[in-house]
Amino acid sequence: MKLRKILLALSASLLTAGIVTTPIFATSSSPSVLADVEVQPRTIDESQATSDDPEKTSDQPTLPAPTFAAEEVADDAGAFWFGKNLLYAGNNVSVKNISRGLLFAAGNNLQMSSESEYAFAAGNSISFSAATEKDLFTAGNTIAITKDAKIGRDIFAGAYSFALETDVPGDVSVAASHVVLKDTIIKGNVNLDAEIITFQGEVKIDGTLSYNDDASVSGLTNVKYGKLETYTPTSRTTTAGEIWLTKMMSVIGLFFTIAIIFLVFPRAKKSIAREATVQRFGVDLMLGIGFVVIVPLLSMLFLLSFFAVSTGIFLIGVYCLIFYLAKAFAGAWLGHAIVEKLCHCTLPMLLEALIGILVITCASMIPGFGLLVTTLTLILGAGLIIACLRPGEKQSAEDKQVFYAAEEAGETTTPKQNSAKLAAAKSTIKSTRKTSTTKALSTKSTAKKSSPKTKTSGAKSSSAKPKK
Repeated sequence: MKLRKILLALSASLLTAGIVTTPIFATSSSPSVLADVEVQPRTIDESQATSDDPEKTSDQPTLPAPTFAAEEVADDAGAFWFGKNLLYAGNNVSVKNISRGLLFAAGNNLQMSSESEYAFAAGNSISFSAATEKDLFTAGNTIAITKDAKIGRDIFAGAYSFALETDVPGDVSVAASHVVLKDTIIKGNVNLDAEIITFQGEVKIDGTLSYNDDASVSGLTNVKYGKLETYTPTSRTTTAGEIWLTKMMSVIGLFFTIAIIFLVFPRAKKSIAREATVQRFGVDLMLGIGFVVIVPLLSMLFLLSFFAVSTGIFLIGVYCLIFYLAKAFAGAWLGHAIVEKLCHCTLPMLLEALIGILVITCASMIPGFGLLVTTLTLILGAGLIIACLRPGEKQSAEDKQVFYAAEEAGETTTPKQNSAKLAAAKSTIKSTRKTSTTKALSTKSTAKKSSPKTKTSGAKSSSAKPKK
């Protein structure tokens, strides 16, 4: 029966995948033409594909390009088409493709001489001599916009070293350590945030030249600009009051979180108290480490699979939720350990949780020690959540009677007194059980002894009647 269900589910999934993917690769040509014709990659210039000779064009059947296509350009580089857009990535990348949409290029060394509507480039060393119809967005270590580059509109760049040697019809916005503008005409505004700014050759800026006033500028006298502005960078410093306010808001949020958990799941209190031992501490740490390592790996495997993407997304959500709740559970565990194990007194579980959360928050603010505390808290909290989710040991009837009786009476006793009461209750229950068993045995023995007497007496009476 299970095998039949599995086969039905597999056939349904394959049918659904066929229905979804068929419109993407479907064409109007016959099956024989499709079998003989190879789909041409879109790296070829469209102007070269068209011809004035109608006979040559009629001989070659035209096929619509697929929605997604991938090609291996070199051993360390590859291209991926999605619609009119191109993603190009590798170690040493030389991009010469023509993209009518977006061009994304990423790699260690980028040599770009492509054409696109928008260009996005990221890498260690970027040499850009390509053409964009609109904007260029780039980030890297060293970026050079050569004189052969053609920019349709604006440039947005972030780098350690940035050099511009071509004309720009729009704006230029750069954040870098060292900026060089050489023999360029910029029709828009120039916004710079850099330590060293160098102008070389003839530089003309029709708009506003703006840069930070603490930058080291050279060659500014040879620059023609419409307007010059300097600004003072604003440094944001966080005060101690803001830090404490943020921490207190975090403590309040965690306190309300653990309060809701205790309200919805009352048995979580006893589960956390059960884990507050030296032996269980190591077990909870191992559970937390296993959760931190295994769950991301499973999520990646499910996301890369064809049939369990939703499961991978669900695991990621659970992972984030448990990490958020980990600090609250760790605080409740630590507060219970401090109050009952060290101070040998009892408090309501919510107050113990508040004490533990405060201790963890204060310890995480210690310089050089906060990272260790935060990491240990997250791992321990994750292990505690997993330990609390597992089915606990069955509680005996006398344990429940003593626990609920003390809770109804509102007595505040120490753990030693609770254990003494529990032992007394167990001994009384055992004694009552022994007495009940002895009584039952005695009644059975008397019944057995009395039954033969009645039989003999009946026999005697029957034998006596004929004599009379």
